[in-house]
Amino acid sequence: MSGNQLQMHTQGGVSWYSVPLFEKAGGVTAAFSMRKGGVSEGKLSSLNLGFAKPEPRENVQENYRRFLKPLGLDAEKIVITVQKHTDIILKDAHLHAGLGWDIPSEIVADAEMTDQKDCVLVKLTADCVPVLLYAPDVHAIAAIHDGWAGTVKRLAQKTAESMVEQYGADPSKMLAAIGPSIGPCCFEVQQDVADIFLAEFDPANTVRVSDIKWHIDLWKCNVDQLMDAGLRPENIAVGSICTRCSCEDMFFSYRRDGVGTGSLAAVISLD
Repeated sequence: MSGNQLQMHTQGGVSWYSVPLFEKAGGVTAAFSMRKGGVSEGKLSSLNLGFAKPEPRENVQENYRRFLKPLGLDAEKIVITVQKHTDIILKDAHLHAGLGWDIPSEIVADAEMTDQKDCVLVKLTADCVPVLLYAPDVHAIAAIHDGWAGTVKRLAQKTAESMVEQYGADPSKMLAAIGPSIGPCCFEVQQDVADIFLAEFDPANTVRVSDIKWHIDLWKCNVDQLMDAGLRPENIAVGSICTRCSCEDMFFSYRRDGVGTGSLAAVISLD
């Protein structure tokens, strides 16, 4: 797994990462947000994209407009679900375009997928791993929120397999991008969680750092399960950008900043 395979952009004070691998294929717009350029204040400063945070809804709406405008995407076509570290996939997400914009969403799902335009799939993170999928052969997309629980439940693999089943996607042609999230440098767990990963994934992805502490490489665990779904390693772009140990003004981080921090967003939409 090589270094950063995303590209940073800044426009109008808003910064984000794009996915050159997707852009080369064409037909899709995808991005991972960063922290600057919004109207939120305090611990949410400044581009908080989580409607569940304690601030006026119109602030978050304005943040979405600022983030999505340079991407050419319609903020009012977002699809936001309730994320509870499940392995639930919202299929035919285009039927829910606008979900969560005006009023809170009540649909629980940690992944979304569609083969239709005119919707923007959104997954929110603040250390958890965002995974975006694009199947150019059938023009289908997916967005995944993968915390450690979702990783253990193999949500990324299940979503890729669902795209094969529902849309007829060829997994060997499918593209994936893993965005900024907590890295193996900072994702420290105790023995009970380490044991789960040692049993489920390549033991090399889990490294002991003390008698009771382990570091887990969630990026590699997700790459491994995507490959188990049939994706080729060269078709998986890994950001290798840690949200916790990067500069505080670049990303929100739950482990660094605590419960009151804001939310980043991974977005993808068919052109």
